[in-house]
Amino acid sequence: MVMEKDLPGTIIDFQTDPSTEVVNETVFKRLFWAFRPCILGFKFCKPIVQIDATWLYGKYKGTLLLTVVQDGNNKIFPIAFAIVEGETKEAWSFFLKNLRQHVTEGEKNHKKGGLNCVFGNFFFYVLDNCSQVQSRK
Repeated sequence: MVMEKDLPGTIIDFQTDPSTEVVNETVFKRLFWAFRPCILGFKFCKPIVQIDATWLYGKYKGTLLLTVVQDGNNKIFPIAFAIVEGETKEAWSFFLKNLRQHVTEGEKNHKKGGLNCVFGNFFFYVLDNCSQVQSRK
């Protein structure tokens, strides 16, 4: 992918599905990405992760998931993004798994230790997925 080549250290998890319309073709399913400077900067931010989602409109439908934190100057600092098919359990699980694995690293990547989450309007999706992610440790 271009991001991996031009932005070394960028984490990307790209998933596709077989096409139901064209034989031997695949279609986009999900994409997670986190830029290396954002991952490295995370450890210097406040230990509160804010997660939210917004719908994508226009030609390409889907949902943009994102995670931000607040830096020492109270500015918003983005750390991870995903484009998924919608706010489903599978999509949230994909996002949270990648966030924990590649960015928060089980909270070891944060200088202050413990990590808190602030959720948007999808609390029950995330609550269910957080318990699943925690139990996989």
